[in-house]
Amino acid sequence: MSGSVKADGQAITTLGSYFRDLDETTVAGYRSTLDSVHVTGDMTGKSCPQAGDAATKAVQTLSANMKDFGSHAEDICAGLNATAKNYSDTDSSNASSITSAGGDA
Repeated sequence: MSGSVKADGQAITTLGSYFRDLDETTVAGYRSTLDSVHVTGDMTGKSCPQAGDAATKAVQTLSANMKDFGSHAEDICAGLNATAKNYSDTDSSNASSITSAGGDA
């Protein structure tokens, strides 16, 4: 398969750690920052009040979407860690099978 990446337990654990770092506390900080941004059509003036209103709506949408992101990131991290454990368990099991059969593991 072109462009495929070989996955192993360590790579999956590393990926999981990125999601672990995006826990609910961290996301709450991002959300707080987003909530502090205030741009309105009045601020962008006569030339383009729609731009300010659109920016306000976009920031509000981002903030609302961030609300659930922290718990989703924790779920993803847990799933990746379980997958990494499965890889590790499978590797150990296969190594034992090879050794039992007289091969080098």
